[in-house]
Amino acid sequence: MGTDDSHSDDDDDGDEEDDDEIGESDAEEEERQDVVAQLQESQEEEDEYPVEVTRFESIQQSIDAAPSQEDMVAADDMDTGAPLPLSNLKRKNLLNKNVGLNDLNMGRSAYMSGVLFPYKILIEGLQVSCRPEQHKAARRIRSFYRQMTSGWIGTQDQPANMPGRLWIDWKKDMIDKGKDELVNLLIKECNSFSAVIVQSLKLRLKPYWNHIQSLELIDPAGPALETYTTDDVWEAAEDLCERRGIDYTNLRTEIIQLRSEFPDLDTVTKAQIHADLIQYYRLRKDAQVLTLTGSPTKCLDEFAIAVFSTAIVSSFVESLFSKMNYNQNKSRMRLKDHTTSSILHVHDLVVSNPLKPIDGDFRLKCNDENNITISTKHKKHVGKTVCCMFVVEGRNDGEMKRYHGKVTRVEYNETYAEWMYHVVYPQSEGHEKDEVDYWRDEITPLWCTCDPPVHVQVDVDE
Repeated sequence: MGTDDSHSDDDDDGDEEDDDEIGESDAEEEERQDVVAQLQESQEEEDEYPVEVTRFESIQQSIDAAPSQEDMVAADDMDTGAPLPLSNLKRKNLLNKNVGLNDLNMGRSAYMSGVLFPYKILIEGLQVSCRPEQHKAARRIRSFYRQMTSGWIGTQDQPANMPGRLWIDWKKDMIDKGKDELVNLLIKECNSFSAVIVQSLKLRLKPYWNHIQSLELIDPAGPALETYTTDDVWEAAEDLCERRGIDYTNLRTEIIQLRSEFPDLDTVTKAQIHADLIQYYRLRKDAQVLTLTGSPTKCLDEFAIAVFSTAIVSSFVESLFSKMNYNQNKSRMRLKDHTTSSILHVHDLVVSNPLKPIDGDFRLKCNDENNITISTKHKKHVGKTVCCMFVVEGRNDGEMKRYHGKVTRVEYNETYAEWMYHVVYPQSEGHEKDEVDYWRDEITPLWCTCDPPVHVQVDVDE
């Protein structure tokens, strides 16, 4: 009987342990679900995002707010195994207070995985390749700012919730060990590090942030115009219209009209706009063709084509990869920030039909006036002869005659980011002196191939 009772007690103890384990696992699962819910909530509630990070006013202030390495090492109080006969290599690496396997560096790894999770969401969203989504770029970047602010930076009134699972587990272990001071110091370092990420990204985007926000004007379900579309954003949209020959006044009227009609649309149409905006524009165009009715928003349709054919998303992601590679191996790709802004101003790369995108082998070249190699390549044509057909002056029958001219200079056009060839045609019989500017693709078929070569007497500009 005594033996049976002992077995019965052991079984009861085992059941209690199993219940405790089940309870702990359930608690952990609930905690992880809360973390996921917080991340999803921060991704969905975009309109409530405070645009500016208010806790730190500058990058330098964020850096100064971080605790010193000495204070954190002291709070960690790592046992380096000094009395033990260990190798110098082990003392230098594994048991090093600064870079070794200690609670301090484990905590850094824990919060780093959580801090980089919103960054991962941003990059994956910007790299959507199944359909053009340039109109969502600004929204995704704002969402990233908001997730970082609420999750890892905090504000003056509200501390960061720091929802990373690894961080939560590490924090719980440190509190059990009595290392509350180390936890508080790492929280300050995490807030500082996260603020530097956000502020440095804002600094990189500052030259063309208004242009990126102007791309979302084509979305009838876009963010509220009165909240996000400032005067600077409208000016950026006007700049893009001027470069593509679109009437800005009519465009603005059509955008406001389409936004006002969005609440009255049916549920299916709203879902289609949210899921695939370019498909919505295509079906809308097809309906107008079938009913033989013109588009009530012609300027907006042209602007949408320009937006869908702008390569801002790919260039922005590549600039982020460039910076990341530099942090890893000090080797950076030749992608400068000002070239990203230039891509927004592409004039000739406008797809006439978004359903027939650019060929996969297409490579966008961005000219740079300060690039010596490209400058030399174009200016080597100075002094070359061109021949072109012109109408003979003074004749009413439209008779045309071949005239020869010479390239006197090659200049960089900043508006169109292209090189322009200046050609002078000297005065000759039936033709007065004339000066014409050509783009590269225009002058290529005009290079003189006459045999024997024709010599043109024109002074070349210095």
